[in-house]
Amino acid sequence: MTQAPSEIPSRDEMDAAIQADLQDLFQLEMVYARGPVSRLYVARDVEYNQPVALKVMPRGPQAGAHAEEAFHEAAAAAAVLTHPHVTPLYSAGATDRFFWYSTEFVPGCSLADTLHTGSPMDLEACLKLADQIAAALDAAHRLGIVHADLKPTNVLLDTSGAVRVTDFWIRWVLEDLGAFGNGDVKDGLGREWPGPYLSPEQRVGREPGPAADQYALGAIIYRCLAGTPPPADDPMAAIAEGRSPMPPPRLTDARPDIPGGIGAIIERALSPAPEGRFETAGAFAAALREPTSLVEEAPHPPRDLAHGPAAVASLERPARHGVGLVSVALLAFVFVGAAGAAWILGLGLTTGQPVASQPAPQPPVVPESAAPPSAYPTVLPDSAARTASIARGAPAAPAATRAPVRRTPRPRAAPPPPRRDVSLAPGRLFISATPWGQVFVDGELIGNTPRVGAPIAPGMHRVRVVRDGFDPFERNVQVAPGQDLRLIDIVLRESRP
Repeated sequence: MTQAPSEIPSRDEMDAAIQADLQDLFQLEMVYARGPVSRLYVARDVEYNQPVALKVMPRGPQAGAHAEEAFHEAAAAAAVLTHPHVTPLYSAGATDRFFWYSTEFVPGCSLADTLHTGSPMDLEACLKLADQIAAALDAAHRLGIVHADLKPTNVLLDTSGAVRVTDFWIRWVLEDLGAFGNGDVKDGLGREWPGPYLSPEQRVGREPGPAADQYALGAIIYRCLAGTPPPADDPMAAIAEGRSPMPPPRLTDARPDIPGGIGAIIERALSPAPEGRFETAGAFAAALREPTSLVEEAPHPPRDLAHGPAAVASLERPARHGVGLVSVALLAFVFVGAAGAAWILGLGLTTGQPVASQPAPQPPVVPESAAPPSAYPTVLPDSAARTASIARGAPAAPAATRAPVRRTPRPRAAPPPPRRDVSLAPGRLFISATPWGQVFVDGELIGNTPRVGAPIAPGMHRVRVVRDGFDPFERNVQVAPGQDLRLIDIVLRESRP
């Protein structure tokens, strides 16, 4: 059943600390989920007076300037992703105690809610679902962004039934850097216990690429049609035994009414080896629509997979740790240059489950696990100075003694801009930068990058992005009524002494 959020205030110490740190930015209205390392809230953005989904994660002792920089870069990458089936990122920030990010609030329910309360899904409805999720994944992969934690709780269904995929990328980056403050159940690699939607290569510490997202989509479709997730063979045990992990049981064993061609295509997407899957998530979804021709053209690898070193080579390659900061341009280069077999940033996915609360009729639903960033970015007075001295790719800073927690102040309001014709529809500003910086429009601070859909009046404006230790970005822009202005390829250059 859909879980009922808990009202604020709460006696929980973490809720109280989050409320104290972010009260100038958000009004916390209800706790939607409490996971092992995070909280998900329905909140109200103070600046825009609109509901948002707010994800907050405690900041661990190892989360120094390097982790904060990586967090902002991941948010900048995710903010560029705009697609009808992706929940947009609004903003992200950090305090001395927490990382947070906010996204659009999506009334409706999650796919997990639907699966928990219903019987196995009708095939046509499932194929429609697969088309929309695959379109969202393909849009992200073309930008060099992987989801890395796709599961039913991250697939939202709005009130019209349309899919909205949420929780791209950011939380996984923090997990890989060991930036979380706590965690409960762990697997053998020190990560939170993996769920059935995690690919075999991620289970052994490989870096997730587009093929990992495709595996997760295949597992979701299997769950929708079979009624249970696909049981996964233990890849660590397979490697120890010198064999390849075995694929899950055939879908047609659980659903004899499903055509054999559909079952074979899903088996291929669930291939233990990434190279055994489809080239893209979109190709997988297209194959489901035309099963006969595509299965004959590219059959699934045989189920009696070969034994020995060659069979497990793709899973035995060691993981790369401490990859450091990766810009959007570099991510795109990795994917293009490695033809879909590339891997992104290290390992460490989170699959925390929320703590159940009292049921309520038709509560508002927001993303549960690693909900995407939302709201107005936090401005830390010492953040820029602290991170400017950290070289790109430098090792994470050692744990430092934390200063007393203080509330993040709102920036002082600048003199009001010249009066404009308010009868014209405002435009929207989409802006991101690498590394992140503070955004000024006509001399007024509007927050940190990334900013998504910030209202901007029609007319001429001066846009400026600044950060200590870097040359500022400045540009005069002309905004037409209702225009979406996108400045998403800004690269700040380090200042020369």
